[in-house]
Amino acid sequence: MEITDILFQQLVDLKRRLDQERIPFLLGGGMGLWLRDSFMHGHRSPRYPRRPESRSTNDLDLLLTTTVVVNPSTMNNLRDVLHEFGFSSVVDFMQFSREFTSGGQKRTVKVDLLGAPPPAAQREKVKISPPRIRPKEVSGIHAYLTPEAKSIQIAPVTLDLSPALPGNESGDVQIPSSMNYLILKLHAFKDRHEITDKNPDGGRHHAFDIFRIVTDMRETDWESAAGHISAERGEEYLQIAAYLTRRYFREVSALGVTRIRQNRGYQRYRAEFDSYLPHFFEDLEELFENVASPSRDVLEAWSVEEPQG
Repeated sequence: MEITDILFQQLVDLKRRLDQERIPFLLGGGMGLWLRDSFMHGHRSPRYPRRPESRSTNDLDLLLTTTVVVNPSTMNNLRDVLHEFGFSSVVDFMQFSREFTSGGQKRTVKVDLLGAPPPAAQREKVKISPPRIRPKEVSGIHAYLTPEAKSIQIAPVTLDLSPALPGNESGDVQIPSSMNYLILKLHAFKDRHEITDKNPDGGRHHAFDIFRIVTDMRETDWESAAGHISAERGEEYLQIAAYLTRRYFREVSALGVTRIRQNRGYQRYRAEFDSYLPHFFEDLEELFENVASPSRDVLEAWSVEEPQG
């Protein structure tokens, strides 16, 4: 049994239990993309005939909307369910892990909790100690405050998992829209693009995920992205995402594209994927063409340094 099999079964079991408690979430991260690759239907763009391969992961990233994050009862129940499943806190009550033994090998599954920021009217309901957020009346559980997930509830994609479940069992899971996934990954690349001893990857995985997301967009994804942009174009998180595409993913020599091409998943089919890049640049430009660039104050507030020279 591979770690993906363990993750999938843990996800199915956890989702079933959380549904009983009426605790909604969207599944993000690498597992969410793997599920999209495995269960999403519809025609992909003929300009990108080869789908980039999913990367391995051992995390379940649970994205919690504001409705969940500000609700003490819901967050308490989520904590209790995680404990019921044998998960224990490993990072400040916002990352939980559990060990499994399979084939004589120990496997670790992690659950990361990421929370959308509350609107001003609900700010008094939560305690924020960056990067943590929780309802004021709750202990033993936090979410990782994720400002770029502000509108994670826009146009989620529901995937039917029943073909992989035994018998006639039904089951589904929601993942973020392609636009929301793209926004999350652009912000993640911003935070990890510099190579250091603690970060030797330099954001290569996030950059490759950006390439994967754009080249896998279907007509329905483009429609929901247009609606998202129309409704949110003045929001700072979206302006930062647009800025990052223009700075890091506009041309072959840009740092983000360099990181994409350094990824092993890209290098397996480098000649073919290189031929996709002009369309990739065009698609990114079209997606964000109606989003204004952020002001210097916004760049500073989001910890984005302007290029020198």
